[in-house]
Amino acid sequence: MKNNRKAVVIGKSAIGERYVRVMTGWGWKVDNPREMAGMSWGSRPWHDYCLAVVASPTHLHVRDCALLTGMGVPFIVEKPLSHSMGGVGELVRRVENAHLPTMVGCPMRYTAPAMYLASTRHIYPRRSLRIVVCESYVGYWPRYRRSKELGGGALLELIHEIDLAQYLQGEVKEIKGELYGEVETDSVFDAGVERKATLELCVEDGNSVKVLLDIYSKGPLLRRMVTSDCQYFDYGMVSDTVERMLFDFVRMIESGGEYRCGNSVREAAQLLGKVIRFRDSSPLLTL
Repeated sequence: MKNNRKAVVIGKSAIGERYVRVMTGWGWKVDNPREMAGMSWGSRPWHDYCLAVVASPTHLHVRDCALLTGMGVPFIVEKPLSHSMGGVGELVRRVENAHLPTMVGCPMRYTAPAMYLASTRHIYPRRSLRIVVCESYVGYWPRYRRSKELGGGALLELIHEIDLAQYLQGEVKEIKGELYGEVETDSVFDAGVERKATLELCVEDGNSVKVLLDIYSKGPLLRRMVTSDCQYFDYGMVSDTVERMLFDFVRMIESGGEYRCGNSVREAAQLLGKVIRFRDSSPLLTL
């Protein structure tokens, strides 16, 4: 990887720090402003950046991505694409009209178990999948991860798992299941935020994926995939997934669009719409 390149990571989040560490480890120069609004627009040589990473709070994603699109900077935007569908359709249109390399960051695709299951999908076309996710105590999370209006709760967490299911099993046609949370706010979550979900995802070819999510388990972190042919895979946000995803994205930029990888803005927008429709139509059950 050439070491005379520059990149910008927008946002001071924990995931943003991972991107910074990876690219500085490659020898790149990386700028890391808290938000785009605080940058010096007139003197900033945006054309010098090989790529940008949008790791700002979810409700700022569409704005930041639109600005980068206007400046022609290839970008990865962290999932979910937005906290609502407002402005998402216009963003998709602008990105596609600009023929700009973009990716929505869903690094669970780049875990070793996911890559193995994806490579063997043709061998087991009817293989079903069960995904279990139990997060450890989340009191340290920033507010946007704990606020429904800012894109937190089940929307943020389930995008990971539903994108992974779609990558491994085919397009998610329907989301069925139940969401659980608290009517009253507590010391961690805002009122009305989903903290647990039991889902069945109906995917193409009649397959299904069952998802159990508990983002307030107070137990050990657990991410596990279980297949119908009795294969168990423990996985998590291991350190090299972000590097694998970034390396793939750089390859896409350098190919001039011939190499495609990851989750496009259009695909992410379609998935976001499905999750939001399910969320809005599902009554929140009390824990």
